[in-house]
Amino acid sequence: MISNIDKHLGSLKNDPGSDYYILLNRWLDLPAPTAKPKSLRWQVFIAVILIAGMAFLVFRLSGKLYRRGRELRFRSGILESANKMLEELLEEKRIAEITLKESEEAFKSLFRHSADAFALIKDDYFFDFNNAALNFFGYNSRDELLGKSPWELSPELQADGTKSQMKAREVMNYTLQNGNHRFEWLHLKKDGSIITAEIMLTMIYFKGDKILHVSLRDISGRKKMEENLRLSEERYRLLIENQNDLIVKFDPDGSFYLLVLLTAGCLGKNRKNY
Repeated sequence: MISNIDKHLGSLKNDPGSDYYILLNRWLDLPAPTAKPKSLRWQVFIAVILIAGMAFLVFRLSGKLYRRGRELRFRSGILESANKMLEELLEEKRIAEITLKESEEAFKSLFRHSADAFALIKDDYFFDFNNAALNFFGYNSRDELLGKSPWELSPELQADGTKSQMKAREVMNYTLQNGNHRFEWLHLKKDGSIITAEIMLTMIYFKGDKILHVSLRDISGRKKMEENLRLSEERYRLLIENQNDLIVKFDPDGSFYLLVLLTAGCLGKNRKNY
């Protein structure tokens, strides 16, 4: 029975012209309810569609933003790695520059204070000497030697008859191609005297340029001794070949042999060991 009453009351509430609303309006002075227009349903439907569309767009945009953020994070990681590598390279370069500077300072110190004669050649001309090289050439100041070419400090011809300028260019080009070269050379001192030198040319890099490091050693005394020995041996040979006496020669172990020349200028020889 109660369910029937609720059902009947519900039908009265749904009918704006029912006795239920007439009584309410009479006693409570309430405005009568109006029926919902059909257009409202469409508006609600359209609103739902729009909300769904906006939600879909927001979902798509959020996906793009997520991918974009991930891409930016990836690029940011690459940039951080690149910056780190750049910093490491700059640090290595700084250390290399310090090491190079220290090496150059050590080279300059060794070059300046060495007891051996050293010089530097660039583009066929001397541009630095140490004090030992000044003494080697008999000069008192580097300014007197700077800018001179090797052939200007040499006689016109070398020992083999080749012009000094031509031969100097040959040995310098050879050294630039092969790294180093050792040879003998005739040099001209300031006082005009000629000395025989043993030259060691070495190609080195100095401040990014190829230059020749020259080591000079005066071997005139040694060459003179060699020449005196050669002349002595020649005189001894001529003496032996041009005398008629019996010659007895002893070996270091105490034995001796006989060399008999029958006549002057004769090369007939008999050797006997005892």
